[in-house]
Amino acid sequence: MQIRASGGFGLLDLIVSMALSVIILAGITSVQNLAGQMTLNMEQENDVTLLHAEIFKHLKDSNICRASLGPTGAPFGVANIGTNIYSNPTQIFQKDLVTVAFQTNGTYKHGQFQANGRIQIQRMDLGDFEADAPTKPGTGKAKLNIYMQKIGASIGSNVIMRVVRLQVNRDPVAPNNLLNCVAIGGDSEVWQRNADGSIFYNDPNGNNISGNLGIGTNSPSEIVHIVTETPSDQSVKISSYSNDPVTDPNFTTAKARGTEAAKAPLLLDDEMNALYARGWEGSQWADAAYMPAQLAINSIKEFHNEWLGSNKFIDEEIRRLKNKLRDTKNQNDELRNHFCQIDPSWQSCKLISAQKPDGLK
Repeated sequence: MQIRASGGFGLLDLIVSMALSVIILAGITSVQNLAGQMTLNMEQENDVTLLHAEIFKHLKDSNICRASLGPTGAPFGVANIGTNIYSNPTQIFQKDLVTVAFQTNGTYKHGQFQANGRIQIQRMDLGDFEADAPTKPGTGKAKLNIYMQKIGASIGSNVIMRVVRLQVNRDPVAPNNLLNCVAIGGDSEVWQRNADGSIFYNDPNGNNISGNLGIGTNSPSEIVHIVTETPSDQSVKISSYSNDPVTDPNFTTAKARGTEAAKAPLLLDDEMNALYARGWEGSQWADAAYMPAQLAINSIKEFHNEWLGSNKFIDEEIRRLKNKLRDTKNQNDELRNHFCQIDPSWQSCKLISAQKPDGLK
């Protein structure tokens, strides 16, 4: 039996059309699924950022940090960096130090706990301690690594780790239980804060930073480079307010030979600092003025003893200045007498007889 074509679609055309429809529908469904996964992934990435920020904000309160990680809760050890030994806190408290704000296995959305949350705190690792100084093994920086797992079919890595950097005091004796702590920065923050409020520039990856700091420029050429186009006098201002008569603003430079860890004394004629004044000459900057400070004696210690530690030198300098002032006064008197002989009507001449010695001996 033959299948004959009609004036419309034939059976073969119908079969092909149905197959194409199925393929197109499958493609649309696949695109929709991918779009849904991408949307979910973006929402989860945002949830991770918000949750990390919330935990950091809570741990910036030293009381919450101590209650969550320290002796008021279950004390957790803070092992040294490189040991790969971590303790595992499970809760971060609210400000009342009783209510739990965040906990492992809890699900979160928009940075807050929700039963239908899109991410879950898988675990928290406390460790990677680095002492601030070799002589203070109980005081330093540590990390709280927070592992957050995505819930549902998303794309990309299923587990995301974020870091809260802590300033901690710990028992210097193993198991190095944490005593006090406060959050000072996150894993993506270049500027870090110490518990005393001081801030410092730090590489989030722990590398030694050798870059420059620019203010008003995105291409600093020196350690600190300030650029401004404001049409007024520019300055770097240091203000000091104190009733202490010996307290004043200082601009200090310090130089030593050797390294920071092994300083060595300067040598004769070593340049200690320099102040440059440069002007643009049309094609390049040119030094218009240069004021160096060189070490003109054998050591800083000798400098201190000669200029600051010797009362005899100070007395001699005062005596020398007094003599110079007396000589200057005498020269001025001689010049005035000379002019008075030429023009006795000069006002200063009429006052000579009324003037008395100023007490210089």
